[in-house]
Amino acid sequence: MLSAARRTSCAFIRNPRTPATLSRTIAFSHPRPLQHLPKTKASNLYSEPRSSPSPILRHVPSFSHQTRSLSYLDRTRLGLKQASKGIWRKYPFLLPFAILGVIGSTLAFAYIVYVELFHNAPQYHKFPLEVVKPLRKAVYYTDVMLQPQLAVKYYKEALKAAAAVGMDPFSDEVIGIKLQVADVLERSGNVKPAINVFEMTKKEMVEWVQKGRENAAERQKLLDEQMKMVEKESKSHAKLDTKLEINNPQILDTFEQIQAGEENLKQQQDKCIKKAVGISLKLADLYDSDHMQDSKKSEEAAEAAVDLSMKELQYRENAGLPVCKADPDAEEHKTPYITQREAAMALSSLAQIYRNRDESGLAVACYMRALDLLRAEEGPVPTCSQARMIGDIASILTMQSVKAAAAVQSMGPTKNEGSEAARDHLIKHAEEWAMRGDEVQSKVPANKRNEHCKEACMTAKYMLGHLAQVQGNLEEAEKHFRTALAVANELDEPRAREAMIEHMEKNIRGVSKKK
Repeated sequence: MLSAARRTSCAFIRNPRTPATLSRTIAFSHPRPLQHLPKTKASNLYSEPRSSPSPILRHVPSFSHQTRSLSYLDRTRLGLKQASKGIWRKYPFLLPFAILGVIGSTLAFAYIVYVELFHNAPQYHKFPLEVVKPLRKAVYYTDVMLQPQLAVKYYKEALKAAAAVGMDPFSDEVIGIKLQVADVLERSGNVKPAINVFEMTKKEMVEWVQKGRENAAERQKLLDEQMKMVEKESKSHAKLDTKLEINNPQILDTFEQIQAGEENLKQQQDKCIKKAVGISLKLADLYDSDHMQDSKKSEEAAEAAVDLSMKELQYRENAGLPVCKADPDAEEHKTPYITQREAAMALSSLAQIYRNRDESGLAVACYMRALDLLRAEEGPVPTCSQARMIGDIASILTMQSVKAAAAVQSMGPTKNEGSEAARDHLIKHAEEWAMRGDEVQSKVPANKRNEHCKEACMTAKYMLGHLAQVQGNLEEAEKHFRTALAVANELDEPRAREAMIEHMEKNIRGVSKKK
């Protein structure tokens, strides 16, 4: 029994190189023998010398504590996690505003970048860097903070820089800078200096175009004379069946560059004439404004616009060049030459000036010529512009009819048949034009209808109502006035809609009282 106890006590002696946990695992992996015996501490007398570890324990790895440092990302994530635990409880009101502020700042920055890349930058990509620097400052003092003196100063610097780098003085970019100077002066109330800039720019462009076309005509004339001389010499000599061919690529490239330059020059001349017509119409408005109040110069400017446009149309027709838009759906400002529609608009502006001065005959003549140009360009499919112009003619004729009827009525018993016949003729003529305007606006396709069609329809019905009222047909007059009132309710512009509704209701009340 003692030997068994001695063996048991020796089984619990730990090896110093064996971990405590592992020794327990090995010691108690099997049922303990002699568990009924009390545990006694083995004496040194019975202790056996320590034996070397078993082969199994030699291959068991020793466990030791190791520390690993956190990366910057882990530390940041851990710090944010700890900081976000109580932030909502500490700042329940401030935190939402802070988040909204960050989002708003990000969106504002994105919007600024978008505007700079897609709106501001494309405006300057055609200018050299030397021109862009002062031009940006000028635009800032024009659109952001209106300071005319600084804006004009930097515009002048941009023009000087453009001349220094060799930009074409009649290119779209340089002419645009000059027109921008006039616009700044006009917006700041300096109308007279703005007019001077417009006049000078227009004069320079027209003179440059005329001189260039004269030189081109002279060169063409000399070339034609030389060709005739060559033909005469070829007839006097024996005919040769040889053909002259040029295969030198350098010569061919040079010839193509010359042709491209001449074509670009012609296109730029067409653009300058078109801009000159627009400047003339702008001058007519400025002279007629409250700042100038010069109706004579306004008329002269409008006449100059009509003269330029008609001469340009004649020049293009003689040269076999187009006078209409290549694409009917294209916008007018994208066409690089003046068209029949633009000439018609110039005539319409002049007609309006004559109309304001109560010169009905001249106004109708201008409207009729403009209508012919519109019909020639639009063809069988009319537009709202044509319907509106017919309405203007009907309006003038209606006013003449009303005046003629009032004159006949004022004669009393002394009125003669001639005056009554003239009145009836005017009324009939005005009715025909009013009905024609209503018919034309009804033929306009739905995809091309705009506010002008509504105005044309309203004008036609209103004039027909006036003419019926002059003839004493009050029922028909009220019917036309109510139709015009219904169209007036559909107008898009609020101020015009309210004014026309009030005017139509007034006429309806007047007709109702006379019944």
